[in-house]
Amino acid sequence: MTKAVVLFDGICVLCHFWVRVLCRWDRNNRLQFASLNGVWAKQWEKQNNLSLLSYDSIVVIKENEIYTEDKAVFTMLKTLGGGWKVLLIFSFLPSFLTQKIYRFIAAKRYQWFGKYTECPLPQKKYKHKFL
Repeated sequence: MTKAVVLFDGICVLCHFWVRVLCRWDRNNRLQFASLNGVWAKQWEKQNNLSLLSYDSIVVIKENEIYTEDKAVFTMLKTLGGGWKVLLIFSFLPSFLTQKIYRFIAAKRYQWFGKYTECPLPQKKYKHKFL
């Protein structure tokens, strides 16, 4: 199965929580992670002449396709495979609804969970998953 690169908000506490969860769930190393404002993302932007920071969202790049918001979440779940695919049941909800839920949480994430002053380093046991 093709790997997916998950680009996340490096200072978002909620984002880091989910990245740690995904690292634990991803036993087959199908996901790789990088901060949206990190070196890997900047190099990708330069090579592809596209700004990833224009997305106020998680971004997943898989097979040269870019997925954001709810589509990024569903792409991660598909990539993980296994029992996590059961959560794809939510992908059958109307897209306008899943996007609205995603955008609501994204808009409140700093208010509810706070933010770091800088992007924390990954745990040593998951360092191989980070670009």
